[in-house]
Amino acid sequence: MNQTNVTVATKPSGSNLIDLPSALTQQLLALNLLPQNILVKLTYPSLQNSRLDSVAYLGWSGYNTATSTPSISIDPKTCNSLSITPQSQITLEIIINAAKLTSVEVEPLTYEDWDLIQIHAGMMEFTIIQQSRGLCQGQEFVYFVPGSGVSVLMKVVKLLGVSDDDEKEVQFGIFTSNTEISVAPKTRQQANSTKPIGKKPNGLKEEKPI
Repeated sequence: MNQTNVTVATKPSGSNLIDLPSALTQQLLALNLLPQNILVKLTYPSLQNSRLDSVAYLGWSGYNTATSTPSISIDPKTCNSLSITPQSQITLEIIINAAKLTSVEVEPLTYEDWDLIQIHAGMMEFTIIQQSRGLCQGQEFVYFVPGSGVSVLMKVVKLLGVSDDDEKEVQFGIFTSNTEISVAPKTRQQANSTKPIGKKPNGLKEEKPI
């Protein structure tokens, strides 16, 4: 679909899903496009290099913003994780044919984030899928721990997805109910992990330091 220029507004939502402009929401509903089947690609100026653009992929909440001008609403923590400046102008594009993710490898940004993950691991895989809907390679995102007010910062390490009936490494993709998520631990010594220890009861895989 065509690109749209929008203004960024922030609104606490407890997820990485965003509200879209009213006109765009009406267009998507008219096409019978469900929120769980689309991704929203955001393109915006990089804070690290003014000559480059940053890109992130988020899900649609199913709701629209109430402003008269084209705008989107994002949780402030999500904005911060992506280095998006509130009230700035960015570009969005609706993606309707994204690869379906089969396997996602992520890592916490800090040891403190890893510590929180271990404390709040229950239903984590399901919650990440519901809160984000999709991701791209290298993207940082927030895991909002349900009912706690606690949030964890994580980063995508690797994505495997099905595109054109082939499973391969992809640059971005959309979650399905069968997507498996594995988490590489972050130790105080910043040790890397490559050895999976199998699935937990909640479906989340943990990788064990060697």
